[in-house]
Amino acid sequence: MREPYSPALRITLAYLLFAALWIGLSDWAALYFISWFELEPSTTALTELQTLKGWLFVAVTSLLLYTLLRVTFTRLARANARHRQAERRLASLLHHLPHGVEEVDREGTIVYTNPARARILGYTPGEMAGWKIWDSMPAEQRAHFQAYFHHLITETPEPVPWEGPMVCKDGSVRTLRVDWTYLRDEAERVNGFSVVLTDVTAQRQAEAAVREAATVFASAAEGIVIADREWRIRRVNRAFEALTGLTAAEVTGSDFHQLRPPQLPAQSYGQIVATVRRTGRWQGETAIRCKDGATLPGWLSITAVQHNGEEAYHVALFSDLRAVKEPPAPAGVA
Repeated sequence: MREPYSPALRITLAYLLFAALWIGLSDWAALYFISWFELEPSTTALTELQTLKGWLFVAVTSLLLYTLLRVTFTRLARANARHRQAERRLASLLHHLPHGVEEVDREGTIVYTNPARARILGYTPGEMAGWKIWDSMPAEQRAHFQAYFHHLITETPEPVPWEGPMVCKDGSVRTLRVDWTYLRDEAERVNGFSVVLTDVTAQRQAEAAVREAATVFASAAEGIVIADREWRIRRVNRAFEALTGLTAAEVTGSDFHQLRPPQLPAQSYGQIVATVRRTGRWQGETAIRCKDGATLPGWLSITAVQHNGEEAYHVALFSDLRAVKEPPAPAGVA
């Protein structure tokens, strides 16, 4: 990195070198001039020659200084233009970035936010200027975070992303991921933080929904089969395994039609598939094949799940109807 005074130093050194050469060589040049033209070295002639030397020195050094200053200022102007262009690019990037960006001083005061930082919580740009970084947190968490912030200032541990709730202007709560790093002065003292905030509310809600769906899938009393758009079985739940005796490893990758018992005509399952393709769903009474060859009567509901307007996969729920189909044994009969 160049020192800020290096242009001045270069100009000074150039001037010093030229002046030294002028002093050392101008007298010799004057004497040579007198001897060449065989002039009388009178006091008047020497005075006029010294005056001429002075004016030449002023003229040449002025030209030299002009040239050096012009080159220096041209370089500075180009550097400033590049700097302004970089600042505009950075400002445009920060303005359109979907992530919130903020700068926080060592007292916890927000000194800069980009538009996305305020927009995430429903504020307008500028509304959050002067806030403390913990002001948008739930009230019950602020004291804890202030203690954590003081720990960061005094102990400066390695930056670790943080995730937690933030209260929006309308009172709703969103989950934000906070990635941050220290800002340091020339003496490497911490004087603030650079912070990037990402709204992960939808992601966390989707993850929770997936966990809930997985819990329902695993604990449901009905047998559940998930098949792809080509009707290849991708997953089955524990209830399906218990009902049919078929394990997930045995049926994964096989065709859904292989669950049809031999006594059922092939077109019965074909009609089911055709109905699902036409209407997106089918339900009715049918039967499936068990591992031991037995036929299990039940109520089958199939739904086609769409993605981008196309069939992506199928979810089939099978309820056991044996308790309904088989009459209870007479009293006293074991």
